[in-house]
Amino acid sequence: MRTDQHHHRGSNATAAGWWLERVSLLVVLAIVGLRPLIAEQYGSGESTLTQAIGLVHDPSPVTTLAIDAAILAAWVLWFAAQARGRGRAYRPTGAEWGLAVIAVTAAVSCLAAGNKRLAVNGAVDWVCCGSLLPLLVQQLTTRGRVQLALCVILASAAAQAVECVHQRFWVFPETEAMYAAERDAIWGRQGIALDSPEVAMYEARMGSREANGYLSHSNIAGAHLMTAMIVAAGLAIAVLCAPNPVGGGASIGPWMVAGLLAVGLVLTRGRGAEVAGAIGLAALIARVRWRGWIDTHAEWMWRVGWLMAGVGIVAVIGYGGWSGTLPGRSLDFRWKYWTASAAMIADRPLTGVGGGNFGRHYLRYKGVDSPEEVQNPHNFLVTAASDWGIGGAIGVVLLVCGVSRLIAHPPVNRDVEAVIASDDDGRAWPWWGVALAVAVFGPRTALLGSDDSNYIYFATVVPLLAWVGAFIVVARRPIGGLKIIAGGIAIALATFLLQDTINFASLVPGTLATAFALAGVVAAIRHLPKNAAAQPREMSSAGSACVALGILATVVFGIVRPVYHSHRSMSAARRATSWTQAVALYDEAASADGLDSRPLYECGRLLQATALTSSDPVGALDGAIERLANAIDRDPENLAIYASISRCQLIRANQTGSSDDYSAAIESGERAVALYPTDPAQHVWLGECLAAEGSARQNAATLRRAADEYREALRLDAARPAWEVIRRLTGAQRQAIADQCGQVERDAEAIRGRSP
Repeated sequence: MRTDQHHHRGSNATAAGWWLERVSLLVVLAIVGLRPLIAEQYGSGESTLTQAIGLVHDPSPVTTLAIDAAILAAWVLWFAAQARGRGRAYRPTGAEWGLAVIAVTAAVSCLAAGNKRLAVNGAVDWVCCGSLLPLLVQQLTTRGRVQLALCVILASAAAQAVECVHQRFWVFPETEAMYAAERDAIWGRQGIALDSPEVAMYEARMGSREANGYLSHSNIAGAHLMTAMIVAAGLAIAVLCAPNPVGGGASIGPWMVAGLLAVGLVLTRGRGAEVAGAIGLAALIARVRWRGWIDTHAEWMWRVGWLMAGVGIVAVIGYGGWSGTLPGRSLDFRWKYWTASAAMIADRPLTGVGGGNFGRHYLRYKGVDSPEEVQNPHNFLVTAASDWGIGGAIGVVLLVCGVSRLIAHPPVNRDVEAVIASDDDGRAWPWWGVALAVAVFGPRTALLGSDDSNYIYFATVVPLLAWVGAFIVVARRPIGGLKIIAGGIAIALATFLLQDTINFASLVPGTLATAFALAGVVAAIRHLPKNAAAQPREMSSAGSACVALGILATVVFGIVRPVYHSHRSMSAARRATSWTQAVALYDEAASADGLDSRPLYECGRLLQATALTSSDPVGALDGAIERLANAIDRDPENLAIYASISRCQLIRANQTGSSDDYSAAIESGERAVALYPTDPAQHVWLGECLAAEGSARQNAATLRRAADEYREALRLDAARPAWEVIRRLTGAQRQAIADQCGQVERDAEAIRGRSP
């Protein structure tokens, strides 16, 4: 009787563990499928163009943090499943040391970062995203689960490619027609002149017709499609080369998916991704052609591969250092990013500037011959070093080296194709497909950022059909040729890293999640023979589940909760009908999240605009200055905040005639110049502040300083590259600055002539 009761309790525990494990897998695969199909950002800002158009909203950082919490919840569920009778030995991935070093260095960088909210959000997301790799290795214990993961990854990539086609042939022409009709109104609502660089850059990008799918940049969409295309090609070749092929027609489906992804890749017009994709396909063909020799010499090839990578890095640095540039304008831009980043890293070698803070610091180091004001250095190693310090770059190298070592190391049992799982989830793929389609597109519909029902319907149905079609094509037959599939994924990941030496896909959650998921799949394939040879053993995971639950609670209550409440109040403030109501909501948002400078900045800008029509302009300006000063405390390297507070201080000085107000405006202007010394606009503004005080105080020395700033602005503009036309001052602007410079010089001479 007691034995029967014990067996019944054990059966219940095993059943509970069975369900917990599958729910954990469902959550992870849903995240992997969802992230490439949505836009994400770590900050809470909303672009002025988005506000002016008003059809959609910029993504919220709450979305990203909620996804991170879901990843941690999946870990909790997996540990709980092990504790409830599904215990297995932990399977190492080679990523553990690298992820640990990255987690520590990212945490340290958060303490040293200027904008701690961006740094914390970025660090949490990168580490949580990285944890998908070891979690998937623990979850993908059967051939069917490996196939399921590939189905999700390729289905989301297919939806991405279909959206690129839709954008190129339907969305772009309609957008251009709408923009032409509303051009004046769109920019007028933002207070931006039609001949400004912002308008020129926007129209140049729109005219290029570079499809970006659901991601923020065409370069990133290209990286995503390129990586998935190589995986799909490897899957198709594996079907043809399987030990027991089911016929040549079985590979048509994967080839169709690969072809669709190639079309999407071409439409992104990403030359780097196209070249890297061609290299990857060539490497895949070589991998299949000489697979016997490569399998025998995998360890040797791993060493040679790393040696070639090191030689390549040294060669690029040597050539760039010798010539001062790299071939082609695009690579020349990258070289300028990297050399400026090197100076930044030298100033903060141990802590870095913090994730998301690169763009704030970069302006201080960039030369005037480097026109682009980038938010990252377009290289995953340089990014790690600049964001997290030298230790962060070491962590990334350890991560890549460790995972690649596992991938290259031959498995214990060479007969990978003999693996047959007793609980293969591949037989239940229709049920998994329905559950995953709901889990991916249910949340995605809520995250589209629009209230237009027609837009929501169309933006859901089209990618859903593409997603389901690709899922069925990949899932309908059991996969074989796991060695070739693993080789294809390894080549896809190597190609992803190759292209990311001039790109920033490792900073975008959608592409980063895909890369880590693919690494998890190929590492899991390497562990499959061990599963077949050894029975699972019981592992006490209750303590691990408690630790994971504690981390989850810390993230939810310490990070997600304040960001959620702050963003909710800030969104309400943006929709407020009166400025007093908006100010109260912005203050509420600032109180909810003590790290975010955005609500204080937006509130300060609102009060600055209100002062122009207020019956008490000085009071409104005081409120603006107070909030902008508090924003500086939270974000001390933000150029826009200094520019705004300087304008408020100068307006107040002109109202009150106070010397302190003039001095404050000049001090803020000087700080803006220090943050961006090669920007003519900052020197022009500082010149205006100095000219205003010099005229009010009749101080010739101050006026001469103003003239010096005007001349410096003209000098910097003249030093721009000859081909730079978008950011260059117009002839009228240069003449206006020259006239102002001449006027203040004449005023200074007049004052000096009147002095005894």
